Amino acid sequence: MSVPQEIIFGLFAETVVPNASHHLPPPQMLQDSREQLLAIFIRNFQHASQTRDSAATSRFFKLFPAIGWEKEGLEVYSRFIVELIRVRISTGASAISSTYHTTALAMLLENIAIVVHQHQPIVDKYYGSGKMKPVLTTLLDECDDIIENLLEKWEREKFANLKLPELLEQTTRLLTLQSFHQETIPFDLRDLDKIVSDLAIMVCRWSLFKSFIASSINTTSGATQSNDHPTPFDLSSTKSNRLFERLETAYYVPLELRYLCSIIDKAYHLSESNRLEDPTITTTPDDVFYVLKVILKRLLPMGSLTATQQTLEGLRDVMDHKYLGLLKKKLDDTAGNLNTYRPDRPERESRISLIATLNDLDVSGSHLLQLVKDITDDSSLYQCYEHGQQTVAKQHVSSLGSLKGRLDSILKIGLELLFNQFLRPRLRNLIPEVFKDVSYVLNDEAYSTMEYREIIKKRFIRLWESALDGYKEIFTEHNFGLVFAMSVEALIRPWEKMVTSLRFNELGAMRFDFDLRSIVSYLSAQTTLGDIREKFVRLQQVSLLLNLDGEEDVAEFYNGSGIRWKLTLQEAKAVVSIRV
Repeated sequence: MSVPQEIIFGLFAETVVPNASHHLPPPQMLQDSREQLLAIFIRNFQHASQTRDSAATSRFFKLFPAIGWEKEGLEVYSRFIVELIRVRISTGASAISSTYHTTALAMLLENIAIVVHQHQPIVDKYYGSGKMKPVLTTLLDECDDIIENLLEKWEREKFANLKLPELLEQTTRLLTLQSFHQETIPFDLRDLDKIVSDLAIMVCRWSLFKSFIASSINTTSGATQSNDHPTPFDLSSTKSNRLFERLETAYYVPLELRYLCSIIDKAYHLSESNRLEDPTITTTPDDVFYVLKVILKRLLPMGSLTATQQTLEGLRDVMDHKYLGLLKKKLDDTAGNLNTYRPDRPERESRISLIATLNDLDVSGSHLLQLVKDITDDSSLYQCYEHGQQTVAKQHVSSLGSLKGRLDSILKIGLELLFNQFLRPRLRNLIPEVFKDVSYVLNDEAYSTMEYREIIKKRFIRLWESALDGYKEIFTEHNFGLVFAMSVEALIRPWEKMVTSLRFNELGAMRFDFDLRSIVSYLSAQTTLGDIREKFVRLQQVSLLLNLDGEEDVAEFYNGSGIRWKLTLQEAKAVVSIRV
């Protein structure tokens, strides 16, 4: 109403009105006229909306503010929008479809988003900034009832063939007690996968809707507070939000973890090892980490920090106690078989079985690090999180990498078991055989003969390759590198001890230095993991001392050379004492 209040209630109006034509006081007369116009506008607006006359609907909607009935106009408009959404939902999805509930939910939220996007500029223009909020509040109240009804029907339908209460109770007990190897009630993994996928999709739709409302209503509309900042429109207090939070904590998290437990069991018991291919690896790591990636890719788009934290904490526990526990048990069982004579299972079979498990551990470590990197770097998975939560979500994902330490620990135990059982006995006599009947007290002729024949190098290569025969092909590159390093370390002390039992003249010391360098070069070329030369530092320092000038003082050279000695001064003097 554009007539100033001082005119309506002024002395002139009281004097002139009422009269014969207008017998009511001006304020009452204007109020009656406004109420009559309101009734006319409502009647015509409802008629236009029922007949789907968009032009008339828009025209009468714009008239309410002109006569001071903004609130009533928004109320009738809200009822119109609610009815419009109901019609679209009832005709948009087939009730017999297996995806009816998720489709209906998506259509409901999508239609509300379309309404906000299309109608908010009109409401703001004719009713004022922030006036879309009461419309949306009414719409969400109706939305709460529709969503509650949809979710109740979904629960009844999806859980009809699944003993959900028993399954949830048992899952909670298993996760709490971390007793992942107990007998469980039977269920169809495909049904469980569909249920968890439905849960993730529905929560994801709600998170997307919340993000859209936050970016649309809170940034372009809103009644301002005293500090001129928009009043935020918060959906976290709505009934719908509480319903979806219940889906996350009561259903999604435990069922997702139970799904992974079942996948690990199935992958472990159905694992196959193709021994015609190198290296020897079973199908277990690929199967488990593929499913783990699927789980993360449906968890993160849900945009729920609570579900993300709880699920990832549970995933770490399941992978630790279930997956790594099974691999550790397999190692222990294999170790037990090694100590028990079984004619039906020769040593080669036990060795290959052990190596396959060790390779599975190594591949699991590689898969784990790659998975964490891929998921952390994929920014598209974090779009539904609220501002500031993306970094926290990525930190939760990165926490999966802590399993690498546990993997490495089990792998180290297994490699040491294999080395002590199979390789150490083969390497025990390698150094004595290499230096058998060898003298480093040489004349010119003997030196030339050793230089020509390369006896030490050829013996070493033959015995070394015989000891490690077949391991490089069936091991992963990383595991072979670790076993290779362990084998080299096993030779160092016997080699040092062997050197101290020999005597060296000047030519012999030169020949020993050449033999040592040639063997170190050969070993360094066999693996790319680490620097093998570092393991020979003590022997190289022994060779250096053997080749000192006879007149040079050992203590003076030791203290003044600037070399970072691995040998003590006493050991250095002992080395020099074996020269003749």
